[in-house]
Amino acid sequence: MRFSRLYACVLGCIVSALVFAGAAAAATNAVVRGGTVLDFQGSVRTGLEHSPRLKRSSIEVGIRRLGQADMKWDYVPSVFVNVSYLVTRPASADSPMSISASTGPYDPIKPYFTIQAAEEFTRIAVLVHLQEMAEGIHEIGKIFLQLDAAERGMAVQDEVVRLAEQNRTMWEKMKGSAGDSLIDRQIAEKELEESQIVRERLRMASSALSENLLTFLGVSPGSQVTIVASNAIEQVIGRFEPAKATLLEARDHSTEIQVQEIQKKLQELSILAAYAKYIPSPVISLRTADPLDSSSNDSGLYLAVGLDIHVWDGFDRRRDVRRQKEILRQFELDYDKAANALSTTWKSAQDSHRIASLDLKASEAQLEIARLRAERDRISHESATLPVHQLQEGRLRHLQARQYAIAKALDCNLSILYLRHLSGNLRDSYVDSRALSAELLEGRTAGSDR
Repeated sequence: MRFSRLYACVLGCIVSALVFAGAAAAATNAVVRGGTVLDFQGSVRTGLEHSPRLKRSSIEVGIRRLGQADMKWDYVPSVFVNVSYLVTRPASADSPMSISASTGPYDPIKPYFTIQAAEEFTRIAVLVHLQEMAEGIHEIGKIFLQLDAAERGMAVQDEVVRLAEQNRTMWEKMKGSAGDSLIDRQIAEKELEESQIVRERLRMASSALSENLLTFLGVSPGSQVTIVASNAIEQVIGRFEPAKATLLEARDHSTEIQVQEIQKKLQELSILAAYAKYIPSPVISLRTADPLDSSSNDSGLYLAVGLDIHVWDGFDRRRDVRRQKEILRQFELDYDKAANALSTTWKSAQDSHRIASLDLKASEAQLEIARLRAERDRISHESATLPVHQLQEGRLRHLQARQYAIAKALDCNLSILYLRHLSGNLRDSYVDSRALSAELLEGRTAGSDR
């Protein structure tokens, strides 16, 4: 009995599928007590609360809100006070002191646009935070599906190892007999060695997945936390039906499209701000009488109100309006580009799922064929018409088909999970995006009032 190249290829596919592609975030202090058991829902809850990656985007929202609160003071004009003391003065000067206070050119319109823009940038920060949470939940789901596949693959690989051990024992017993073959004994020994190596690779891949998951969740190394990935398909995919998911749902949940909409609104504000530069700026001043004016005996403070009018600027303001309108056209094209990119991504995800579903059905058919052939070989062997080594080869082919079916089932489940992620169904199952957005935008998050 010999391990075919197809078997090595199948096991390679499984091990490759189990590798966690995303870079793990730096670990922080332990946030889960030792002895804790985490299923998918518990992992998502822990990640949303403690993941360093998600904490960072949440802090960014707080920073944006603080900046937005600080900008409200821009409505208050700056005040400049000038105090002069006449060291040498004429005898007619009654007072050596003169005081004046002025706001300088004051633009009450600019703060309005600045604050409006700050609010939109806060919305972008909220959307980015929501997207980080969605991506995080998706990554956790992928790991759970991969861990489940690894457990199934290792269970089948244990049977492969036992089969290889039986094969080696069989050839050892035949040593010195008429059917003895030194080469076959050596092959059996190497087949056993290879099967044990593959099993160890699967074990290490599974261990690496668990460690990466705990690191992503913010659990420090060495914490006694058990990941329960059994029934991962039910945990991660649940009742989601890919056939019912629509592109409209994906568009409604697309952060990139929503950000592009905000960018367009920001640019519209920039156009209004460019027009607002034509409006004169008020100037308010408060000063004493000039002590050097000998013809005046007045004293006290005098209030002056005026306008600062920009008469000539070389048509800079006119060109700025045109420039801002052209930039708006760019953002409109970017919006269309993002919408088209999402449509392409959605179609590609659907096509990938259809292909993965067909591959899974093909692998299940191959598995059934291998099972029937193995059963036929067993019957033939019991009737003494099939040698034992051919019986073992049929069993191996059946195990190969099982491994291949596990790999294709993983591909199919990952494609379903990706569609659930794109449609927003995965995020909405664990995050109330509307409540979160309202809370952040209204400033009810911790520290927003500081």
